[in-house]
Amino acid sequence: MKIDDIEYQAIFKILEVLIKKDKEIRLYIIPGVVNILHKKYQLLK
Repeated sequence: MKIDDIEYQAIFKILEVLIKKDKEIRLYIIPGVVNILHKKYQLLK
């Protein structure tokens, strides 16, 4: 297992727990994650 895989699994587990605790959190976290990934993707281009 790579370090990257472990990091991604940890992030997804945290997101999963937060979503289960409070469904409204999805409205804030998921757009935030999408924005971060989009910015990183643009920087790589």
